[in-house]
Amino acid sequence: MIYQFLKSEGFPDSNIILLIPENVACNPRNYLPGVVSCFDGETKPNIFHDVEVDYRSLDVSVDNFIDLLKGRQDPSVPLSKRLRTDSESRILVFVNGHGGNEYIKMQDTHVISAYELGKAFEELHARGGYKEILFISDSCQAFPIFNYVNVPNFVGIGSSVKDQYAFSYGFDTELGMSKTDRYKNIAKLS
Repeated sequence: MIYQFLKSEGFPDSNIILLIPENVACNPRNYLPGVVSCFDGETKPNIFHDVEVDYRSLDVSVDNFIDLLKGRQDPSVPLSKRLRTDSESRILVFVNGHGGNEYIKMQDTHVISAYELGKAFEELHARGGYKEILFISDSCQAFPIFNYVNVPNFVGIGSSVKDQYAFSYGFDTELGMSKTDRYKNIAKLS
């Protein structure tokens, strides 16, 4: 929903880099092909409507994410998949998934450690790649991912603290699982 919010506020796709590890809209378990809503029992908003995905499937990897933040991508990577920022750029990063103490998972098998993330932001800062960063992490034990981030003008928000779980909320009877968690549900009500 953050993607849709940014688009509604006038941010063009050229200023948004979207990484989606799986194609939920076309997943056989999805009873409404092409439609994905974050909220149980609802079909709106369709968060996959008019979405430009920059990294999908196996392209969503720890290496690609860290290289993206550092600006150290292979020359063959298209400009649309690069973080083209400077010292006046304001950056928003939102990650959602499974996490633990000082890590967040990508593709359920690889992790980004708090140390790796801290080093990536140090490099981004050293090259003058931003003015301000807001990083939102939504997972179990989300906040410790910022333990090694020590750069100026960086704000980290985590949906949970160390040893705290980000429990699912509600239940979608058609899918047989929940599609949201308490953090997103509270945000929806605000």
